[in-house]
Amino acid sequence: MVSTDAIAVALTVSAALLLRELIRRRRSGDNFDEESEYSGTARNPDALESADDQALEELDRLLEIYGADTD
Repeated sequence: MVSTDAIAVALTVSAALLLRELIRRRRSGDNFDEESEYSGTARNPDALESADDQALEELDRLLEIYGADTD
């Protein structure tokens, strides 16, 4: 019973600390999404439609490693 009590106390403390951090961030107005430079869009979406020689060689190597028939 001692170990379950210790685990319960540890989980309660960690939940309280996480809740405190969430409340602190909400109050300070930290918004990390606006600061991010990542837009989620591809720089050149047309380049994704064609594979270069290096990509095809890597695909062949992976197919050989995992036993797929390349013919």
